[in-house]
Amino acid sequence: MLKSLWSLCGFKESGDVVIVVPLVFDSKRPAVRFSHVKFGIRIEEHPLGNRLPKKTGPYPSTQEGCHAFLPLSVPHDLPGDIEHYYTTDEPLIALHVTSFTDATLVSITFPHSVCDVMGTAELLRAWSTILAGQYDCVPALHGASQDVVANVGTSEDEKAEKPYLLEHRQIKGLSLLSFIVRFVWDLLTRRNVQSRTIFLPARYLSNMRETAERQLPVDPQTGNAPFLSDGDLITAWGSQMVMSSSPRKKPAIICNVFDIRRRLKNVFTPGGAYLQNLILPASVLLSAQEKSNISLGQIALHLRQAIIEQTTDSQARRLMRVMKASIKSTGVMPLFGDSASRIIAFTNWSTAKLAESAKFSPAVTVNHHTLSPTVRKSSCVSYWGTTIGKSDNPRDTFVIFGKDDNDNYWVHAYLRAETWDLIDTEFSRYQRSSSST
Repeated sequence: MLKSLWSLCGFKESGDVVIVVPLVFDSKRPAVRFSHVKFGIRIEEHPLGNRLPKKTGPYPSTQEGCHAFLPLSVPHDLPGDIEHYYTTDEPLIALHVTSFTDATLVSITFPHSVCDVMGTAELLRAWSTILAGQYDCVPALHGASQDVVANVGTSEDEKAEKPYLLEHRQIKGLSLLSFIVRFVWDLLTRRNVQSRTIFLPARYLSNMRETAERQLPVDPQTGNAPFLSDGDLITAWGSQMVMSSSPRKKPAIICNVFDIRRRLKNVFTPGGAYLQNLILPASVLLSAQEKSNISLGQIALHLRQAIIEQTTDSQARRLMRVMKASIKSTGVMPLFGDSASRIIAFTNWSTAKLAESAKFSPAVTVNHHTLSPTVRKSSCVSYWGTTIGKSDNPRDTFVIFGKDDNDNYWVHAYLRAETWDLIDTEFSRYQRSSSST
């Protein structure tokens, strides 16, 4: 699997990126760029290690973002852009290990063009299986030599004939140009975007669910509120924070990324691993008027309905057709809604189960006299991920990492200062109200 991911990146005459895999790996062309830094101290004794995000009991909090910890995550000489892959024999995967006497940080860095988070989880599971000596249990890797979705959404794909639900709202022509100009202007003039980690304890999420369900009508037959997942609630909450903190009452587009491996029928081999980008967005469009007075529960319900309606086999195929046509003609992904909209983007890594996929205990050597029984278990206790490209400048973007063993959720976000101020105010209000009850 690692062999299939090694590459020399370059370009075809058409401008498409090509990945070249050598027949033989050696010291000049290693399969993985490996580096290891050892600190002979406990992680809490390290000036940066002791600042890693921590649980804050029953109260939500914002803490330092992933970018603050890049010195512990990537080699100091790893370029912060993708350009060097095009001109060197640099492996696409960099594996950086940082060792403390009581903890180990394992970091994997690669261009997003290689694969998505579900593909990353497949890689971690295969790697863990090899570490455990279970070579026969490594799943077959598919799509290494050809794009498995190359024929999805093409003119020959009869299942892609039905119009996409939001296709009539696609932003095109002068409207698209207007959107791009506004977006670039925002990038140039609004530089107050900060990345932080958000800790959402289980009790806070339970309170959020109760609030959302009170805002929605119950089913007259069952007496129950509509089903809302944790992801729906967190996405609705984050969207509400962004929209409420905006000084301008503009329309909003909430883009919620979903994995198509489980959505497309008769495309993927059951049990096989696909290490590539296989994601599409489900979108919720809110007018300026709707945005100003919509409740948490209503946003969550819109998100749930979008997932149900836009992620079917036929809808995903049609969106793939629209996607390919848009990228071919304009070079950008298709957008739907009002050209004056503010885009709020979400990706939920919960279903990837990264912590469960990384089982590195067979590689651990322990000193049973110095390590506690908890440490001897050698399990993944937390994880995080972010972009490291110098040109990357996400905003109004959330990454839901997932929940820990105590059902607390961890989220990473790139938000403007005014949005962070609102979130901190909300958390302070919640803590005061919880303390007084």
